[in-house]
Amino acid sequence: MVELYQKAARAAYENCLALLDESKILAEHSGFARAYALCVLASEEFCKSFLYKAVSAGLVKLEEVQKTLTNHLEKIERFDHLMRIPYALAPYDTRTKLDACRHLCNGGLG
Repeated sequence: MVELYQKAARAAYENCLALLDESKILAEHSGFARAYALCVLASEEFCKSFLYKAVSAGLVKLEEVQKTLTNHLEKIERFDHLMRIPYALAPYDTRTKLDACRHLCNGGLG
């Protein structure tokens, strides 16, 4: 079973990369809305790959992430979390770290 989830993680990751490549092509030809849409789909695929990898490593059970794997909003929210957490855990002094967290939590707007 572990091998199955590792293959699923790899397939989702490769699909993520392919979607990003295609979005770059669209953006280079002024297809910005479609490029953005493909980036959103790529972020969902990245989240799927992360979740399948966690299942294959025994960190979570498939039943615990099954709903997330089929829910667009859940995948986007988890992707957002995956992108923010390294900044929140970065070794800055307390004031800088708090400022960085506020910046990230406000969508980079202040």
